[in-house]
Amino acid sequence: MANRQNFGMNTNMKINRQSPTPLYNCPKKPVTDRMERMNVDCNMGDDCKAIMRRLQKIDFSIVDTVLYLDAYPECKKALEYYHKLLSEREALRSALASKCKRPMSPFENDSDCSWDWISSPWPWEASAN
Repeated sequence: MANRQNFGMNTNMKINRQSPTPLYNCPKKPVTDRMERMNVDCNMGDDCKAIMRRLQKIDFSIVDTVLYLDAYPECKKALEYYHKLLSEREALRSALASKCKRPMSPFENDSDCSWDWISSPWPWEASAN
């Protein structure tokens, strides 16, 4: 019959509290302060901000066009507009990645020793808008 206090578990077990072996051989550097990252991003050029703003507008237009195409799937004009938006979006994404050095998805992080995805303000922070 199991002891009710420890549910039949061996309480004499020793737990190994050593830190795990590091998976990557990257230099240890402290995570920068969130305010520092925001200040760096505030210095982002106006060109990058304009590209990001245009990309947000294109993304909104794509979603809106997809909703329209759901209702009217045979509309050739809307389908042409959708493909035009997609090509413009791809051009803006590549311009943003090359000119502004910002990853646009988790698959585009090219750094070996840091995760750059969170190095800029989140969309709800004032400096992002």
